[in-house]
Parts: sequence; C-alpha cells; structure tokens
Amino acid sequence: VNKYIDAARELLPRDPGVQSAIEAANTGQAIDPNWISDTPPETEPVIAVGDFSDEELDDLDELFNLGEDDSQQPVGGLLKSARQEALAKLANLIFEDDDNPNTMLIMQAVDLQSRGELQEAANLYHQVIDQGGDYPALFFNLGLLYREQGQLSEAAANLKIAAADQRYTASANFALGDTYAATNNLQEAVHYFVEALAAIDLQTVSGHRSYDLAQTYENYADVFLAHNDAEKIRLFIASVQNFFAAPDWEKKVYEARIRMNSLADEDSTMSLAEFLETPETEVMVTTLAVTSEYLRQNFIMTASEECLRAIQKVPSFLPLHARMADILLKQDRTDDAITKYLYIAKVYQMRKQPDQAINTYLKILKLAPMDVTVRLKLIDLYTTLGDIQEALNQYLVLANSYYQLARVDRAIETYNETIQLAESLGDPEGRRWKVEALQRIADIYNQRFDWSRATAALEQLQQIEPGDEAMKRQLVELYYKQNRTAEAARALDELLAMYQRQKPVAALELLQDLVSFYPDDMELRQRLAVAYVQNNMINEAVAEYDSLGEKQLEMGLRDQAIQTIQAIINLQPQGVEGYRRLLGQIGGDLM
Repeated sequence: VNKYIDAARELLPRDPGVQSAIEAANTGQAIDPNWISDTPPETEPVIAVGDFSDEELDDLDELFNLGEDDSQQPVGGLLKSARQEALAKLANLIFEDDDNPNTMLIMQAVDLQSRGELQEAANLYHQVIDQGGDYPALFFNLGLLYREQGQLSEAAANLKIAAADQRYTASANFALGDTYAATNNLQEAVHYFVEALAAIDLQTVSGHRSYDLAQTYENYADVFLAHNDAEKIRLFIASVQNFFAAPDWEKKVYEARIRMNSLADEDSTMSLAEFLETPETEVMVTTLAVTSEYLRQNFIMTASEECLRAIQKVPSFLPLHARMADILLKQDRTDDAITKYLYIAKVYQMRKQPDQAINTYLKILKLAPMDVTVRLKLIDLYTTLGDIQEALNQYLVLANSYYQLARVDRAIETYNETIQLAESLGDPEGRRWKVEALQRIADIYNQRFDWSRATAALEQLQQIEPGDEAMKRQLVELYYKQNRTAEAARALDELLAMYQRQKPVAALELLQDLVSFYPDDMELRQRLAVAYVQNNMINEAVAEYDSLGEKQLEMGLRDQAIQTIQAIINLQPQGVEGYRRLLGQIGGDLM
C-alpha cells in the first residue's frame, strides 16, 4: 500500500488527504477514505460572474494575459487540470475499495505513470478495462497517455468513451480536438473543439441566453466549415488552443462572458466560439463598445465610420452589421436599415439560427409593420420551429395587413390558411384561432353585402361555439335579410331560449329591434307580444296583438286574426268588451 501512497503523493503532492494517509500508514492507523478530496488542490474553483467589476474588465488584452505572478496562478491549462482531477479520482480508488483486484492494477499503473513508464502503465490500464473496469477517469487518462506516445487512433478511441461522461465532456472533447489537429484532420478537430466550447460556455449563461446559446452551437461547426477557409480554420484552432492553455482559463471564460453579455442586446447572445473564431476579436468587441458610446453622444457619422472599418476586417460578425443597421436608423435611413436587417436575418437562417432570425424579422416589422413579405418569412420560421400558436398570431396580423392594404381577397385567403393551421392543434388550443378567423371572414362578407358567404362563415362558427349569443344574433339577422324565414325562426327560438334563462330583458330588446326592421313579419310580432306578456307588460302586449290582428285581417288571414283577438281577451285589458264584439263579428259568438 505504501508504494501506491508514494505514487499518489508524487502525483498529488499537496492533497491534504494524501498527507493524512501517509501519516496514518507511518503510525499503523487505518486510512479513512473521507480524508481524500475528489478535486485536486491545484484546480481553482469556477469563479462566479459577480466576482468581477467593470473596472477589472476595461482592457480586453487582460482576457488573454492578466499579468499575474505565475506562482499565484493555477497549475496548467484545461487539459492539465483535467488530468490532475482524473488522476486524483484513480488514486482515491485505493481508499474506496482496496479489495477490488482492479484497484491494485490501477495503483500499479499510476505508479508506473508517475515514473514515466507510460507504455507499461497503459498496458495495466488496458488490463483493468479487459477485466470489466469502467472508469471515465481511466479512459480519459489513458487517452492522454496514448496521445503523448503518438498513438493517436487509440487516444481518440479512449477519449470518445470518456467524453460520454458529463464530467469529462469538455476536457475529453478538447483533447479529441487536439488529437485530430495533430493529425492535420482540421475539420474533425473543429467539431470536437466546438463540442468542448459548448460544454464550457453553456455553464456561463442561464434563462433565454442558455437556449439561444445552445441553438448557436447546434450547427456552429457545420456552418463555420462550410466556408472551406483553411486559413480561418487554422486560426480558430490556434486561438482555442492558446486560450485554454492558460492556467487561469476558467477565469478568462467568465470574464469573456461578462464582456460579451455587456455588448450584446437582450435578443442575442454571443458565443465563446464566435469570440475565439478570429484574431480580430478585439476589433469586434472594442468596436461595439466604442460605437455604442458614440451613439450615446450622438456622434453618428463617427460611429458609422468606425463600424464600417470593423466590418471590412470582420465581415462575418453579424453583431457589427446589426450595429450598422442601428446607426442607419439614427440617420433616418429606415429603408437602408431594413435592407441591412434583411441581410442579417438571411445569414442567420443560413447558419441555422432561426431564433436569431426571428428576432431580426421582428425588428424589421417594428419599422415596417405592413411588410407582408417579412411577416410571411416570420410565419414560416415559427411553423418550422413548431411554434404554431405564434405562427397563428402572425397569420391574423398578416390577414389584417392585407385588409388594410385593400387586398381583401388575399385577407380572406389568409384567414382560411389560419383555420387550416389551427386544425393541426386540435381542441381546445386551436378553437380560439378558428373562432377569430371565421368571425373576421363573416365581417368582411357583411361589409361586402355578401349575405350568403357571411352566413356560411357564421354557420361554421356556430358548430365550434354553439353557445355564442352574439354570433347567433348575427346569424338570425342574416337569415332575415335573405328571407330565409324558417331558418331565421329556428335560430331565433334557440337564441330566445338562451336569453330567457339568463337575461330575459335582452330577449325583449332583440324582438323589438327585429320588429322595427321587419314590421310585416307577423311571426316576429307574435313573438314580441308573447315576450311582453312574459315580462308582465300587458298594455304593450295588447297594443302589439292589436296591431298584429289588424294586419292579419287586412291580409285576409281570418283564422289567425281570431286567435290573436282571443289572446287579447284572455289578457282582460280595459275595453275587453269591444274585442269580444269584434271577435263575434269575425267568427260568430265563440264566448
């Protein structure tokens, strides 16, 4: 055991648990596994964003060379600190399960590795794997051993296994990028470096920025490599390697994130990959800061010149183009700003960053809300992303835009497209969109005096919302306008039944309105008289019955007139004898 403790001490000289284990072994005491930490002491903990003030971040050069005394910096870069952690995990196995035969083999391998006998150590690590040992730290360590020996295919195989464990996702992918770069397979190297950057970068953001950043990284490598720019690829790889070779790489990552967030607007999130993509990073970040200050002071021409110079150096950095669009707006060159925003949105779509494209299209629509072409692009993006609710909302806005532009037929088509898309949601999610679209279609046909099509839209709406009183009233009025009296009467009875249960006065008002529009409709007048009786308005009921009876007699409807006069007699109004005499004259003494 002493042999393995000595090896652990050589690998981890400052680990307090290792020191405690040495003292216990020297005094013959039991070794407590709780003494051993899981994290090597040389590795600094991740530093929170709030630990840095703006003053500490004034000079971008400090992101790459903070000027600290080397003796105060953490030991090694990303790979060195990750290897220390992996070796600590392996060394701790002796305290966790010293009866496991794999543990003894691992300790022997660690000992050989500490003495520089790398091939022998690798052979023992393989023996552990052959015996069923499944330790991510072992695969990571073994991958690095093979890489140092120039056995790059074996290195890649082991590092890929380690990368599947989230504790080694960043470091193993970074090592894979290094490995493929060493074989001059630069495209594969870029893919793995981007995977490593994503794993690290996503730990520095939260909320919507986390979602935006994940989307950026999803296709970043493919889009970057699509340009097939060998020099740009080489520079990117060198930039990433140099950045993470620094002992204080964690601190630099978070400082970079603070700077990026301070310069990006609320709708966009710059990635660490973009930050490291070009040697002109300082130009990009400084230009955004400087032009922001120029705009604040209203030095618009100076801001424009500064931004154009930066775009010439870094034409692919879209935040600079967005800043140029902002400057154009300040110059009241709205059309030019919109053209610039359209370019930005198109590039975001090519880069498969739909959320960024959506944000850009929304900016355009704030400037030109009636631009139907841009809104159609926005609808397509929302539909592609599966955000059907927002797509439907934009469809309704688009249809209204067509209507305002006097393209009424196109508005109706768009409302129908809204209904079709809403069908994909089913009920109840799709119902409100169908209701609103159908109501607007009915309104347009009403304005065109196209009663038939307006009625068809409302009948379709009635199937979705049978209890909608306002819609039912519209339908009653449309039926009367088309002289479809049977359908009107049926719809009216349904509506009156609704009103009688909840608001009988509304039923009376509806009948009064209808009678004022259609005074010759005797069924309506009959219903109004009955409604007066139900509301105990006897005088009004008698007057309505009297007028109805008179019309019936004028039209020769003797039997109906008799029924109407009898209804008046049943109410026993003043002057009832006169109605009895009239009834006798018409049909004989029925009393």
